[in-house]
Amino acid sequence: MINKKHNFKALTLALFLFVACCLKTSAQQDPMYTQYMFNAMSINPGYAGLKGYPQLSYLSRYQWLGVKGAPKTQYLSYDYRVPRKNVGLGLNMVHYSFGPTFNTHMFVNYAYHLQLDKSSYLSMGIRAGLSWYKFNLASVNIIKGGDPYFSQDFQNNWVPNFGLGLYYYTSKYYLGISSPALLENKFKLNGDKETNIGKENRHYFFIAGYIIEITPDLIFKPSTLIRYVNKTPVSMDISALFLIRDRFWCGPVWRINKAVGFQSMFRFDPQWTLGYAFDYTMNELAGKQIGTHEIMLTYNFNKNTLYNIKSPRYF
Repeated sequence: MINKKHNFKALTLALFLFVACCLKTSAQQDPMYTQYMFNAMSINPGYAGLKGYPQLSYLSRYQWLGVKGAPKTQYLSYDYRVPRKNVGLGLNMVHYSFGPTFNTHMFVNYAYHLQLDKSSYLSMGIRAGLSWYKFNLASVNIIKGGDPYFSQDFQNNWVPNFGLGLYYYTSKYYLGISSPALLENKFKLNGDKETNIGKENRHYFFIAGYIIEITPDLIFKPSTLIRYVNKTPVSMDISALFLIRDRFWCGPVWRINKAVGFQSMFRFDPQWTLGYAFDYTMNELAGKQIGTHEIMLTYNFNKNTLYNIKSPRYF
């Protein structure tokens, strides 16, 4: 355990090392999640092992339903805390499609949870893995034919990537900063080493939340997620969730200047949880689609006596 007077120095040093590794950014292209507060390992490897017991999660997201070629995301993760250790491990698998673009990512996460004092922790996470991309350029309808860039499809081999994340938490609140894919791999037309058709763009995420106990049967949890990519507007999500009788989450969500909606999550028993989220876009797509739908199913392996959970985790 670290003495209290070293907390600020340890946190400042960790933040400095993180920022020093994250300098260059580009346009946003990664999938979004409305249920980000229950799915934090998807954007921050420092979250791995935080719950204290293994958890298996599956998420399916259909964005802008009714629009041809709209984004679709399938996400599967396994989160594991090494018994009686300060080490968390995790596995992420994501398949994401948007128009003629298809990509698949597989990452392994490692996090070390450093205890700063009696009630606060700083988790330092790293992830590494592979990504695969396919662009069906030949299927795109273009106004004027004969463009060589749209005469063939592109498919790359698996390319490596890695990411970093910091996650500071207590039993009442949390703060996290991360960049889940630091390398900006470039894509070239098949057989053409000179022509770039795109690249992976580095994303930055900041996440925060707070737990307020209104009554023993009612808990309020406001939270936020901020995304940043170079040359694009900052995106910010805000949610205000209520937990009723330690069983049912519900509340509104707001993606500033972009979408509004709500989310809910119901715990059937100590192990099974089902979540649903809906948001409706307020930009030029409003009226041309019937919203974004997201379903999340989790299974907690928390009956194992190896995992001594002293207090429940609400994030």
